[in-house]
Amino acid sequence: MTAASKPRGPKRTPQESAAFRERLIAAARALFVEEGFEAVSIRRIAQRAGCPPMTFYVFFKSKRELLRHIWEDVFADLFAQCAPAAAGPGDPERRLAALLRAIVAYWLQHPDNYRVVFMHQDRVTAPDEAYYVDSSAIRERFQLIDGLIAEGVAEGVFDAADVEVAAQLVLVNMVGLAHVLITIPEFPWRREALVEQAVRSLLRGLGARPD
Repeated sequence: MTAASKPRGPKRTPQESAAFRERLIAAARALFVEEGFEAVSIRRIAQRAGCPPMTFYVFFKSKRELLRHIWEDVFADLFAQCAPAAAGPGDPERRLAALLRAIVAYWLQHPDNYRVVFMHQDRVTAPDEAYYVDSSAIRERFQLIDGLIAEGVAEGVFDAADVEVAAQLVLVNMVGLAHVLITIPEFPWRREALVEQAVRSLLRGLGARPD
């Protein structure tokens, strides 16, 4: 019997294919957190998922494409949980404070999501390849912060000469706070007090006078 005439196994149903894909994603997420992206091979991912290595390529072109898919899932979950804070009641100051608290709370509640996003550097390996930040909607999603600051400036609540720089500074501070709380858990951090003081300090830096 020639290779071309070898009988193939039964074709997977859409439900079976979806299950295989989810198993690959779950296996990769766990391995990237445990061992780091660079240390994990596609063979290891497939092995943990319980499928042949070639099955991986049915769903993803590369390990990095899978990592970016995981990032997309994490950010979708982050904004689904945190965006309502930006649309809540109150002036821009209150809504920005609520959004920042929600973002830090999300990372603290999902430390492995934080690790898989912020502790694996993105790279491009081909001339036609783009970075995740340039090929996804992540910048537009974080415009929530820019929008609240711009709204506050228009209403005289904030005093920011450059809204984009102010928004990036706010984001850097909150991610940095989440980073130390997640990666140095053995230190006796006063978590709630630190988050609250960070939010209040950032609002003051924007010209607000939080209660």
